Amino acid sequence: MTTSEKKYEFTGETKEVKGHILRQIVAKKDFGDIKAGTHGGWIENHSNLSHEGDCWVYEYANVWDKASVSGDAAIRDFAQIFDHAEVSGQAEISGDARVYGFAKVSGFAAVGENAHIYDQAEISGQTRISGDSRVFGNAKIYGRANIYLYAKIFGAAQVFGDAEVFQKASVYDWARVYDSAKVFGNAKIYGRAEIYGEAQVFEDAMVFDDAFVFDSARIHKNARVFYDARIFHNEDVTKAIGGR
Repeated sequence: MTTSEKKYEFTGETKEVKGHILRQIVAKKDFGDIKAGTHGGWIENHSNLSHEGDCWVYEYANVWDKASVSGDAAIRDFAQIFDHAEVSGQAEISGDARVYGFAKVSGFAAVGENAHIYDQAEISGQTRISGDSRVFGNAKIYGRANIYLYAKIFGAAQVFGDAEVFQKASVYDWARVYDSAKVFGNAKIYGRAEIYGEAQVFEDAMVFDDAFVFDSARIHKNARVFYDARIFHNEDVTKAIGGR
């Protein structure tokens, strides 16, 4: 790529972040919502922000190390992208959010507020990750899933479809939450459990092992659903139920 084809250059201003020297960028031409001469955020080198597409690092945001921003992705506010993280597509990282490790955020995904995405987690589709949520390990969030407040998704867990996980709920191991299911309160879903349909698991309930909860079932209070139990239809469970 020639100098004339580059969409930004460095202003000459620098700052140090965690031992890395970051340089402020300025747009050389109009693209997306950016006009030539607009001062952007801070990156370590040209590999951090593609010269193709409408991707941009806005005024106070930082990108460094081996991290990359490409496509039409937007890094806004005080967001930080570092390590080997990749943000692409039309993804938006905002607020004080952090994306690091080998994490990938793509599609139309939005990560905001104080959410952290790290390790080898993958966020895609039209997902929304916000609050103080943490997504890590090999977790995958996709579809139109919504993860917020203090929720944690980790291990090899998957949350997708229109599912919601929020408050202080946790989904981990190989568990899956999908369709329009909701997991909230202090609920925990783990093992190879699956929550789907319009099912709800909340308060201090736990669903684990190979248990399935689906349809419009509700698992709450101090309920424990485990082994290969199947809870469905309109069942309302507030106690321990195990299969086998």
